Amino acid sequence: MRGPTVAASYLTATGAVTLAFDDGWFDSGDLGYLDEQGRLYVCGRSKDLIVLAGRNLYPHDIERAAETVDGVRKGCVIALRVDGDREGFAVLAEVHNADDEEVRLRVSRDVTARVSRHVGHLPRHVLLFPAGALPKTPSGKLRRSSARELLPMWSVARRSSTKLR
Repeated sequence: MRGPTVAASYLTATGAVTLAFDDGWFDSGDLGYLDEQGRLYVCGRSKDLIVLAGRNLYPHDIERAAETVDGVRKGCVIALRVDGDREGFAVLAEVHNADDEEVRLRVSRDVTARVSRHVGHLPRHVLLFPAGALPKTPSGKLRRSSARELLPMWSVARRSSTKLR
């Protein structure tokens, strides 16, 4: 962004922090595109982008596909890039009847299939949680960066159990 309404800096407890580059451009971290009429569409954030096999996957696309599965709570799905030895992503979802193992198995299988059909890649992990388990802002928006803390605990346990098999 660039223009008269973009601040050049902001004030913190430690002093002023510059926002814009020397040429006046400010990198918001948003990803978007212009249509034929020049209208801007914001479609994601660069820090949330998942790159898999050279393809850009947007968390919102994965989340929308997963939340169409019966048993998944609408608006309670987070897709995250998985860091590690190979590329991948995880789907974290709140589900109804989270204590019912049969429901969890079905939902996990259906989320994997639905996401794969929609984005062309299988999630490395599908993690299911009871209602209210995924971190949200006070206004109710999901917090991907905070949800990342839920991933390592499961991944480490999963790797350990895999080695035992």
